[in-house]
Amino acid sequence: MKKFIISLIIATIALAASAQSEFFKACEKIPDITTVYISKTMMSLIGSVDLKCDGVDLSGIASKVDNIEIIQGEDKAAKPLAEKVRSLIKSGYENLMRIKDEEEIVALYMRKLSPKKFEYVLTTDEDDESTVIIFTGELTIAEVLAATGH
Repeated sequence: MKKFIISLIIATIALAASAQSEFFKACEKIPDITTVYISKTMMSLIGSVDLKCDGVDLSGIASKVDNIEIIQGEDKAAKPLAEKVRSLIKSGYENLMRIKDEEEIVALYMRKLSPKKFEYVLTTDEDDESTVIIFTGELTIAEVLAATGH
């Protein structure tokens, strides 16, 4: 019985550690949304491969990332996604950076999860496209800014 309880606890912890966020799950229900989830295990397999996603160079920070969630909406899906992101940001994120370049707005937000662990939300909004990249891990602001090219 003891082994069963220990196995159950370990399985629950592993499931919680690799599960997508509630925000990610909610976005998957929006029609015409594209979602990508990359776990820590997959990040470790990537290793030294050049990995870039929507202007973010993940290869330099891959070892420090726990997971990455990428959500993109185009055309009709862009507005609902942008609204959902605004709701997320209002739930306790600090605005680190905001850049407006013609029709595009790029913003970076952060929230502290523990003394060394942070969650970063990078958003890119245009009239007909909205992209959100959420990554969690033991990353400094400097590392995130370097990866995003800012």
